[in-house]
Parts: sequence; structure tokens; C-alpha cells
Amino acid sequence: MFGPVKRTSLVVLTLSLASACRSATEGSAFERHRSPAIWGAAVGDVFDHPPQRDLLYGVAGLTLVTAPFDESLSHDGSEDQTITNGKTVPGDSLAIALGGTALAYGAWQWGSSGDGVEFEIAAESLAATQVAVEVLKRLTSRERPDHSDHESFPSGHTAFAFAGATLLANAIEDDTDGRANHLGYLFYLPALYVAIDRVEAGKHYPSDVGVGALIGIFVADWVRSVHVPCADEDRPTIYPSRKRRLTLRLEPCADEQSRGLSLVWSF
Repeated sequence: MFGPVKRTSLVVLTLSLASACRSATEGSAFERHRSPAIWGAAVGDVFDHPPQRDLLYGVAGLTLVTAPFDESLSHDGSEDQTITNGKTVPGDSLAIALGGTALAYGAWQWGSSGDGVEFEIAAESLAATQVAVEVLKRLTSRERPDHSDHESFPSGHTAFAFAGATLLANAIEDDTDGRANHLGYLFYLPALYVAIDRVEAGKHYPSDVGVGALIGIFVADWVRSVHVPCADEDRPTIYPSRKRRLTLRLEPCADEQSRGLSLVWSF
């Protein structure tokens, strides 16, 4: 029986086929999707994008440091349950919500501006994340801490949540300027909750959620780099750079009755 995240992933896989059909109608974009050179060059761009690069290194380092203590950390987490009380429903819901919000953001932009690139990036990223997770689960067959099955490594819920958070962080960073530029990174907080929830519920070891987070961050950032320039503006991509920006700023305003500040969004 599929869990809620896997059922959601099946929907995402269907949506990714829809995004592929969208690219197919554009001819050259569909051809560029199949270019190994574009996909290969985009890997380097992931590590030239400071926020995501630093996050990847941080998660990788923490995972390596804690991996030798997997058993004890998992036991302590499932015993204490200090943050999530061992209930998986909130974490499952958050993982789905993060991926769904990324898709909804892309769909909103598609409907409002006719630019479906953001939706395409979200659908392909979430689908690729799920495929990577399922392949690794089959290759490793690691038993879960609660002994329920052999699908512990890596954590699909965590990967899905961090992919969604990365998509939202990147989309908001790309589409905004000023004070709002990094607000999207707040989405990593609910993604972190999902990771903790999986450990405290006895479903995963810390290394499972660490690698899951790495997969989600890397795949989402990689797929985005394939589609549009992130760090290297001269690198070939499927679509050209888009310069749409929303700028948030405060401006003074005054009339005969009062003075103050107004919050201005410029497109």
C-alpha cells in the first residue's frame, strides 16, 4: 500500500509528463532537455550557487559526523520524541505541502504570465527526486529502525520535503530583490521538522534523513540550473535567463494630514 508521500509522488510523475509535453511543443527546448552537455555543465553551477552550496556542504558534513552514531541517535530520538511526539501525520503533511506549494507557485506563474518554466522545474525536480530515492532504496535494502521493512535508506519524505523547500527558496530568490530575496529559505524549517519527525518516529536513522535532504537539495538545484542560469549566466541552458523581478522597498510618503512609510512592490 502506498503511503501519502508516494501517492503524491505518483501525481507528480504524471505532472512531470505534462511538463515534458509542454517542452515537446517548443521543439528546441525538448531537444535541449536531452543534451548531456547541458546537464553536465549544470552540476558545476550547483556548487557555484553560494546559499545552496553552503547548505549542501553543511548537511553533508553533519551526516558524515553523525553516521557512526546512527544506532544510538535513532534510539535516543525515538525514546525522547521531544519535538514531534513520534507522530508521523504532521511530518507527512508538511512534506506533501512543501512539494505541492512549489507546484502551485509554478502553476500560478504559468497562469498569470504564460511562463510555465517554474512549473516545469518543480515537476521534474520532484519526480527526479522520487526516482533517485526509490533506486537507492532498492539497491541498499536497509532495514528501518522499527523493523517494519527494508526501505530505510534514504528517507523519501525528507528528500521530497527538502526538494520542495529548495524549489521555493530558489524561485523566490530568482523572482524577487531587496529584503524579500532570501525569505524563501524559511521553507527549510518545516523541511527540517520532517527530517526530525522521521527519526523520532523510528522510521529512519539520522544518516537516512541526511542523505535524503542532500538528494532533495541537489536534485532541485541541479534541475533548475539545467533550465535557467543560476550562477554562470553564459552557460548553455534549456531556457534563457529570465529577468522578471519583484523588488520590495520602503518609501516615504506624506500629505497634508500625515507622514509615514509605504511598502512598495515593483515588477
